[in-house]
Amino acid sequence: IAYTGFVLVAGGLGERLGYDGVKPELPSEITTETSFMELYVSTLLAFQARAQRSHPDRQIKVPLAIMVSDDTHHKMQELMKRNNNFGMDNAQIVWMKQTKNAGLKNNRADFAMEGKYSLSSKPGGHGVVHSLMHSTGTARIWTDMGIRWVVFLQDTNGVAVRSVVSAIGVSAIKNYIMNSITIPRKPKQSLGAITKLTNATTGDTLTINVEYNQLESLLQYCGGSGSIPQSDVADGQTGYSKFPGNCNTLILQMQTYLAVLSRTKGCVAEFVNPKYADQTKTTFKSPAD
Repeated sequence: IAYTGFVLVAGGLGERLGYDGVKPELPSEITTETSFMELYVSTLLAFQARAQRSHPDRQIKVPLAIMVSDDTHHKMQELMKRNNNFGMDNAQIVWMKQTKNAGLKNNRADFAMEGKYSLSSKPGGHGVVHSLMHSTGTARIWTDMGIRWVVFLQDTNGVAVRSVVSAIGVSAIKNYIMNSITIPRKPKQSLGAITKLTNATTGDTLTINVEYNQLESLLQYCGGSGSIPQSDVADGQTGYSKFPGNCNTLILQMQTYLAVLSRTKGCVAEFVNPKYADQTKTTFKSPAD
């Protein structure tokens, strides 16, 4: 933890949850109604205190970068200011704001409109965080500070922080360039699945997330041979899918991450993962960025 930085992806509002504020302001549980933001900061400060006891010869300050958007920037800063950063020093916090993109409304990539003359716009996807880590210089600054690992957290996944320390330890022991925390997943659950894809020609393998709305088609195409099921079904012992759920908690080795950022400027290949309005699968339920 003494050599780890954390990044919180908080660019979206809580509209899908029926909330018009920023999602980190929502209660993480109903007994104390501790917000997700307070939970994250208090957990990082507890990590920091523990790391400080192990390194009495130097001051430990766990850095936190927060990605916001035009929709959330003001509200997130107000949340932190109103609560005195929940005890965290201002100097530990980096704010990174993403821009909005034009929204698309169908498979033809027609622009979605707001009224007659205005384009609908939305914040970019989570991948924008990498271009911001590059353009703000945060990745370089953290590396120069001695940061060896960077952890990406989602805005409303409080349970994930309970396993972060163990996962970082595994990454350090195994010298993993990239590690991902997963959770048990029910068959056909609307949750991305971690899979190991193998190129039949070259034998190259890739451990990667496959979106739940693509997994069944992939299995039907590739499955039915060896240990690969032809459908996303329970394994017969645990009742869970063979493919664990992706909760988007990622741990990257900082030196390699910085090298990739330097080469790519943090640009991630664009893709659209729309939710369709009906079975014709032509028009999106809401604009996609």
